[in-house]
Amino acid sequence: MGYSADIPLTAGTVQANGVELAYESWGESDKPVMLLVMGLSCQMWMWPDPFVALLVKQGFRVVRFDNRDVGGSSSVKRQMPINLPLSYFKYRLGSLPKAHYNLHDMAEDTLALMNALKLTDVHLVGVSMGGMIGQLLAAKHPDKLESLTLLMTSTNHPNLPTPDPRLIKFVFARKLAGRNKQRVVDHQQAMWETIGSPAYPTDPNMLRQLLEQCFDRDFRPAGMVRQTHAILATGSLIKWTREVTLPTQIIHGMADPLISVKASLQLKQLISGAKLVTIPGMGHDIPQGLYQTISDIITNHIKSHESD
Repeated sequence: MGYSADIPLTAGTVQANGVELAYESWGESDKPVMLLVMGLSCQMWMWPDPFVALLVKQGFRVVRFDNRDVGGSSSVKRQMPINLPLSYFKYRLGSLPKAHYNLHDMAEDTLALMNALKLTDVHLVGVSMGGMIGQLLAAKHPDKLESLTLLMTSTNHPNLPTPDPRLIKFVFARKLAGRNKQRVVDHQQAMWETIGSPAYPTDPNMLRQLLEQCFDRDFRPAGMVRQTHAILATGSLIKWTREVTLPTQIIHGMADPLISVKASLQLKQLISGAKLVTIPGMGHDIPQGLYQTISDIITNHIKSHESD
């Protein structure tokens, strides 16, 4: 990884809500805490190291972690068969499938991590599924957070625009059942290049190196299936989104093929006082060309709230 030696780093695991979660803490312990919550099936390393380092240099202690069922965190034991196409069909009709867990459970994981690490006055930044978890945490435990930033996420309402049809083959791919590293990384790289930012393309060699490192650390397709199932089993968050009262910044790419920018327009309407920044040419990733832009938006949001 591209960690900078001049930044203090601690790493470990904690017991949280019945699972073990792996985490990293970057920066000085007396700085304001920024907690990064990652999206579907992504390890915490998908928060790019240079981006995390930039946030630290802007005055924060930055904590990132692996959600349950991915990376260095523990797996949830399989208890029932999962049929994702059928569950997706039920979700679109407003009938929630039964699942091993849902996003409410993952929000409680995040809260338990915060308690275990004694994190207070937290500025939460959630991307995609992590933004859904952030909405639930902000609605249910507003006293634990100082601010909320939602990156390329939604209320998970079934009536929102569906992903670009090109992405369906990645979501329901069967070939990931094997453990052939080259085949898996090829598949993942094709997916990231499809959902990535057309105006800010990530260097393919850098992307491949990161994906290979993540594969070597952990490859758990069953965890990806369970996390996907958790999203479908949660259904619409609108009831909870309406209850968010924290200062909220929303960021969304205009070229996002996975979650339409219309989802963030809905979030802005539902969350009182929320601010929305849309970025032309940005897809469903945090590209190198936007590290500074995105970190500045987050930092300015937090500092404008602190000055109130």
